[in-house]
Amino acid sequence: NGGSLVKASHMALYEGGELIFGSEPDGEGVAVNVTGELENIANTEHEVSEESTQNVQDEQNQNPVVQNGSDTVSGNGLTMKVENQSESGSGSSLSFFLTIQNNGDEAVSIADLEMQYFFTSDGAKNMNFWCDYACLSGSTYTTMTDKVNGDFEAYQGSESNADTILSITCDSKDAIRPGDELVIQVRVAKDDWSNFDFSNDYSASGAEKMAMYCDGELYLGTQP
Repeated sequence: NGGSLVKASHMALYEGGELIFGSEPDGEGVAVNVTGELENIANTEHEVSEESTQNVQDEQNQNPVVQNGSDTVSGNGLTMKVENQSESGSGSSLSFFLTIQNNGDEAVSIADLEMQYFFTSDGAKNMNFWCDYACLSGSTYTTMTDKVNGDFEAYQGSESNADTILSITCDSKDAIRPGDELVIQVRVAKDDWSNFDFSNDYSASGAEKMAMYCDGELYLGTQP
């Protein structure tokens, strides 16, 4: 009752015709410390659970994921900010927030923008792109999630920490007006969900190591 253990000493338990626990009416019986045995089992299970938890923590500590918080680069009346970007460790998905702010005096067509992220694919598996969230806000609010595209192509340069380019574009007739901002949350994963090594990705260093083009002209950042 209430989770406490009860010794049923006036019952009899037989195995193969032999009394192994409890007692018969004549008083003959076998005493078994059930409470002690159950406590031993519980202690053993607790020790195994603690060991399993420690093994998981040790594995995570060997290759922790470090995020750079946020990073910005500005020029040509625009600011590009990258947030929650993994710059070391490993993981099955590559993800970050991208914000484009218009600090200038003229509107910029969203369809003219292309943001490039340079990284190593760490294998030959096919990759998938998702836009988890996107919006244009400021003078107006417009959802853009279903208008964002991500394409992969091989990087042909000699840089050792980049063999793939992720190009992010938007199919939109809207413009980023002065004071407005475009926010895009992206995610990349391989078909088999195997890990990326974030420490060997060129663009993991921050916004300056990405490239933003406007109508084919490099506006912000750098290529490898």
